[in-house]
Amino acid sequence: MCSLFVVVSIRCDVKAGAMRLLDSFAQGLTGVKDASQLLDIYIDDLFEMITKELHEPTGAVWEFGDINVKAFDSLLRTCHGETIGHKMGKIGPILESHLSGEAISSLTTAPSSESKEDVQLIFQTKLFIMALVQSIVSNPDLPKKYVQPFAEALLTNAVIPNLVWQVGSHASALRKLSAAVLLSILQGGTSTLTICKLCPELLPILKSTLGDDDGIIRELVSVSLSKIFEALPAVLGEQAIDKLYPELMRGLDDGNENVRFASCDALRNFLRCAPAANYRGTAIEYMVENLFVHLDDPNPGLQEKVYAALVAAVSVDPAVVAKNAEASIFSHRHSKYCKKLLNLACDK
Repeated sequence: MCSLFVVVSIRCDVKAGAMRLLDSFAQGLTGVKDASQLLDIYIDDLFEMITKELHEPTGAVWEFGDINVKAFDSLLRTCHGETIGHKMGKIGPILESHLSGEAISSLTTAPSSESKEDVQLIFQTKLFIMALVQSIVSNPDLPKKYVQPFAEALLTNAVIPNLVWQVGSHASALRKLSAAVLLSILQGGTSTLTICKLCPELLPILKSTLGDDDGIIRELVSVSLSKIFEALPAVLGEQAIDKLYPELMRGLDDGNENVRFASCDALRNFLRCAPAANYRGTAIEYMVENLFVHLDDPNPGLQEKVYAALVAAVSVDPAVVAKNAEASIFSHRHSKYCKKLLNLACDK
């Protein structure tokens, strides 16, 4: 059975037939419905067989195309989420070791003089493993309680380092996958404590990545920032606000409509994640003034998003919102949001 599973993992030309054979074998056993359930039963034996070389004193890591890394990938994609969850204590460190800079450098014998082929191999390996990480953390069948204990280590050692900008298409693809993994982990209910601990390292990188050339990366990062701001218990300092708000505001002018929408949500939550006094002055005045410009956008959906951000701004500085609402009532094509905001601000 183990040999057949390896065939399933590495031979695309016979994979479908081999899976059918595994299904047939499974159905011949009492209480086993399919190949996934069969692999659930034998996961411990398969896991040890596949990862044996990783436990050697040499500290080996897999290269892209290695038979065992393909088998590892197939095993984790085929087993049920609950089964994978119970193995996260062993799975997590393997994923981290293949995505950290230190371990991946061991794929080459001379890291300081890597050839073009060496660099390509490193990125191919990372992309393959990061895609597996994304399949795990976004799997609806995997209870999030199993991911949460490993979220901090996974983000610190595997995700955050690979969000840092590097030149080239492979690096861009890796940033995109890393951003997707980050968002999936945040959506899985990562603890507020973990987010607070990682913010000093994570926020500057995400701020930089808001300017990425890839619109999908900008969107993923904007949504992730919204999730982070939503989770922060009003602790963001003045210095962090001053550094973040110009980049967040630039998202409103993005050529990608999805980025604009995500930026509105991020700004709404950004305006709620610190004491009101920390925004006072140039920051809140600039944000409110420019949000009112976008409140007159021809897209009704974007108008609603901008309005929601301005409602959050009312709690920060109602006087600034009232001043801009009064100035915009007669210049905007539709004045309903301006009037509503003026009423909200005057009631404060």
